[in-house]
Amino acid sequence: GEVTNADITIGAGSGQSSMATSSPSASASPSATPSVSATPTTSALANKLSLALALNKNSLQADGADKATLQATVKDKDGKAVPNSKVVFGLTGNAVLGALSAMTNASGVASTTITAGTQAGNVSVSANLDT
Repeated sequence: GEVTNADITIGAGSGQSSMATSSPSASASPSATPSVSATPTTSALANKLSLALALNKNSLQADGADKATLQATVKDKDGKAVPNSKVVFGLTGNAVLGALSAMTNASGVASTTITAGTQAGNVSVSANLDT
């Protein structure tokens, strides 16, 4: 499969007005770079499907409410969208997924939300095709 990387940062707790960035620094504000992975199933590999992941923003405030959208795009070997494919999402770290799985739409896109937790830290997201 094909994987497109994404970056997300969950900044230090509530009450702070600035967001942490993904730039390395000596500060105590951790940055989070998800290890984004996509694993097509055996049948998906036989059909040469690709799965690309993208986030709509690269930082979140650790306030328990800030959200980002994670999109998985499924395409066939010719680069055409694959509708009605089940994508199963995963997450580790101090955040919550809105939906654990979603079906791709006519454009081959399935999405879920990521809601930041209340503590800064690393977050890893993943997606698998379940065709």
